[in-house]
Amino acid sequence: MFKTLTRRFNEWSRIRRDIHRLRQLDDNLLADLGIERERIASSVRRGRK
Repeated sequence: MFKTLTRRFNEWSRIRRDIHRLRQLDDNLLADLGIERERIASSVRRGRK
């Protein structure tokens, strides 16, 4: 149970970090990556561009 909780926390933490980093990019860089600003969170959660 502790491993599951730790794994979930680590995944949650990674998602928050990645969303934060992508939100700091300008629109041109996001477009180069194929990500629309309003879809950053869903893209990170689903692991897609």
